[in-house]
Amino acid sequence: MLIIVERVLKSLNLIKNQHVETENHSIDTLSSDLNEVLALLSDDCSNENLHTLRLKLKTIKALCILYDHHLNSPDPKLKIFEPFKKLFKHAGSLRDNHQLEKHLRHYFSDENKWIEDLHELLAAERHQLKDKFINKIDNYQTEEANESLNILANYIEPDTKKNRLADALKAFSNDKLNIEEELLRGPDKDQLHHIRARLKHVLLLSKLFHKPLPPTITLEHIDHLQEELGKLHDYELLCKFVTKHINENERDQHLTHRVLNLNVFIEKLRVDCLKKLTLLANNSHL
Repeated sequence: MLIIVERVLKSLNLIKNQHVETENHSIDTLSSDLNEVLALLSDDCSNENLHTLRLKLKTIKALCILYDHHLNSPDPKLKIFEPFKKLFKHAGSLRDNHQLEKHLRHYFSDENKWIEDLHELLAAERHQLKDKFINKIDNYQTEEANESLNILANYIEPDTKKNRLADALKAFSNDKLNIEEELLRGPDKDQLHHIRARLKHVLLLSKLFHKPLPPTITLEHIDHLQEELGKLHDYELLCKFVTKHINENERDQHLTHRVLNLNVFIEKLRVDCLKKLTLLANNSHL
């Protein structure tokens, strides 16, 4: 599988003459990095290793979405990211657990029986999630993944498709940055998380191909915004977790105050993200 990953990514060098250049270092190291982090995760499911794996898989997913987007009417039976989905999903669940633990310690730092119980609950859940995740690594669908990566390689490699790929990248980025409709509807939590995924895909492909964005938008701008949306998502998960497991009538005054402040912080962060998203939507048309 890793040989095919190298084939997919190294082939991106073929489109340099179309002003869509790839970052050689990222391409040459992605397959070996993927192999290395999977080996590391078998022994150490740390938050850092999970983040690295998710980033590699998100890059592959972005390429899969670009492929589907280019086809315009893809065959619903042809789900080329399918072999990676379970690994991606379980890595995400385990990382969410790590993030909850980190933010719980940071935000609720005071000694409290209820908070201590939540730490124990997270530790127990993490043990179960880790077992499931390791099982997904052990049962990784190598043959199916090879087929998907072959499809991507055949899509990217041929010289005759250089111009089409450059056009597809431009159309893909324009479509993913067109978030006005979601903003006008008043995006909920799920929509904001979906918008973040769209920005992440644009970011990953822009870095991979060195594709220029509209002059009023920078990679740093998109990266900062998707990080802010990620922070919002993490704190929303924290608030949901705490309120789910500690009933309001069980909280002492201090804990109640902390939860209320957390809700205020989340709302301010959400408003700030919406303002920045609105600015991004406006700038994408300039």
